[in-house]
Amino acid sequence: MKKTPLSKTTDIKRWMFEPTWKIEPLPENPAAPVEGLTVVVYTNPQPGALEQAVIQRLQEKNRVLLLDIKARQQHDSDLEKLVQQQPVDVIINCAGLDEHRSLDVPLQQQLADLDHAKEHYFYSQLTIFKTLAACNVSLPTRYHFLMQDALGVRPTDTIDPYKQLGLGVVRVVPQEFPYFFCKAIEVTAGEVEYTSRRIMDELADVTEGGTIALRGADRHVFGFDAIEPAPPTMHLKKAGTYLITGGRGRIGYTLARHIAEHHQSNLVLTGISELPPRELWDHLENFDEHIQGEIQKVLELEALGSRVLLVQCDAANLEESRNLFERIRSEFGALDGVVHAAGIFEAQRAFRGIIDTSIEDCERRFLPKINGSLVLQELLHEFQWTPDFCFMQSSLSSVLGGFGFAAYSAGNIFMDAFAEVRRGSTCWMSINWDGWVFRDVDEEVENMSVISPQFASPSFGVVAEIAIRPQEGAAAYQWMLDAGRRSQTLVSTADLHLRYHDWVRHASHYQQLQRQPSTASLDVLGGVMQAFREVIGDVPVQPDSNYFALGGDSLMAIELISLLSQRFHCAVDIIAILEHPTPQQIAQHIMEQQAQTVALLTH
Repeated sequence: MKKTPLSKTTDIKRWMFEPTWKIEPLPENPAAPVEGLTVVVYTNPQPGALEQAVIQRLQEKNRVLLLDIKARQQHDSDLEKLVQQQPVDVIINCAGLDEHRSLDVPLQQQLADLDHAKEHYFYSQLTIFKTLAACNVSLPTRYHFLMQDALGVRPTDTIDPYKQLGLGVVRVVPQEFPYFFCKAIEVTAGEVEYTSRRIMDELADVTEGGTIALRGADRHVFGFDAIEPAPPTMHLKKAGTYLITGGRGRIGYTLARHIAEHHQSNLVLTGISELPPRELWDHLENFDEHIQGEIQKVLELEALGSRVLLVQCDAANLEESRNLFERIRSEFGALDGVVHAAGIFEAQRAFRGIIDTSIEDCERRFLPKINGSLVLQELLHEFQWTPDFCFMQSSLSSVLGGFGFAAYSAGNIFMDAFAEVRRGSTCWMSINWDGWVFRDVDEEVENMSVISPQFASPSFGVVAEIAIRPQEGAAAYQWMLDAGRRSQTLVSTADLHLRYHDWVRHASHYQQLQRQPSTASLDVLGGVMQAFREVIGDVPVQPDSNYFALGGDSLMAIELISLLSQRFHCAVDIIAILEHPTPQQIAQHIMEQQAQTVALLTH
């Protein structure tokens, strides 16, 4: 069924939201008690009292298989054997019930803790779903990620950015694999028997996914409220100095131009690559078009009255960043503000689905965002600088997820939590941007990759018509400066409540699915064409019909994947389908998946 189309909100002030936690009672008489089921529990090497209590309750009425989360290769093999023998009903990951790790330690310890966190909370989960996909598990399955002392629901709560890395996978899995119901359940230290009983009650509820935080008798659900305009509290200084990491990128340059145009401040812009020496800039014709464009932008900033310092610097590299700070101190004395916008951009296949995501893909997302944030904080402390603000360039993907965005979402979630932990004398604020577009709306785009505006993930605006334009982004930056101190601002150009409802809380099709007998004998191409008609509507479908040309969109694709996966009992890769969107191509993909299952079972 076609969803209500999103429309762009014209008033920029109405784009701004802040995250909140709202008390919602657990639905009465949950319909899915964890009883008489096959349950896989991933345990910590040394389970604490709460973890042991949850496991004991599960074992009372279920068949439970315990897997050590650290023994990744072994538990992959055990999980593979189990799912080949019988369906798994529930998977519970207790990784987040381990001890809290503080950020108030030396940088080297932070980086060591980060390595542990990536392996323990993120890569272990990624491996679970890769294994299930490789085994073509497509039956309705519940997955729960348990955490303790990780979320800032109340002012006195302990916030753990490391544990929150695991939320990226939980956010994206039901979008890429809609037959999985995923929920994160977070608790604080408390009476073990009571807390374990509350967790069991929560495991029985499959009405809505997302993130739930339990505080005593209260059940908190993640949400957000509109930010009301307030008198300006921060002002850029005409003689101030502002660092924009990744400032030579398109979004970084947009902010730099806004500062130069209105305040003529000193600008320090960093990038991974190096521009030619200034003495060669009089002969732009000697450089390629990209370099010419970058140099021209710098000259425009200077023409507006700003002094511009360009520095080649990897934000995640401590020594390069320390040299950057030394140059800033030598040239300008100190910093008045920072925008951490370092990241990577690729025009083709920039984001990969969970099936195809490698550790290398993830690390390239994590380094500028996570390591870069840790290095930035370290050097601000080392140089004893207290800038008026540190804006972290985050993304709505941390709230909405998105196809292929597991690592990207996790990296942004870490930044959001990091800013919340670091708020104090410096205004650390994470800005969760909607998608930006730097081309005309009517410009033709031939590239059908996962970042194309035709079906971009929710964090990238869905379609170009509702994406942020450069002049709008500059105005939004100014609005946030005026609005003042808060640790996080969500920027959504369209109805955020509707997007969150569709993409996160109701992304899974678990409740609508039933475990059906295999239809391996069904004509695959005919079945795919019929699924097109069921999802899009009564439209003429041919083997070479394009899903998007027929009126399909990314949200309906979740329903299509759910239908096909159940009909043919195989894990259909949503990214592959979005990039090869004809019934003929999809049927070929399904037959390849079915052949893979046969090979696995006969191995």
